[in-house]
Amino acid sequence: MTPAEVRLWALLKNRRLANLRFRNQAPLGNYVADFYCPEARIVVEVDGKDHLQQQEHDANRDAWMNDCGIHVIRITPTQLAKDIDAVCRTISHHARQRKHQLETLKNTHPR
Repeated sequence: MTPAEVRLWALLKNRRLANLRFRNQAPLGNYVADFYCPEARIVVEVDGKDHLQQQEHDANRDAWMNDCGIHVIRITPTQLAKDIDAVCRTISHHARQRKHQLETLKNTHPR
């Protein structure tokens, strides 16, 4: 993991953020997500300089994840360095929204 990922992982692991369970370096299909929260079906990607050279790959990966019902949140190491609390609030907000959407869908279309 990059230093930025290590810093974020310290705040995500062991349900430290909004009691959400995240897995780091989680395999999803042919891809590996930096952080994945199965209960909210969100992926958090920390995009460093290397992502500038792989924008097409990232777009294909995001499309695949969206097709699987997984929401992708992309953040930069600069965002983490400037205001890690804002990053955590953003992740928590998206996770709460997604959990609500998934619960509504589950209750609307019971199996």
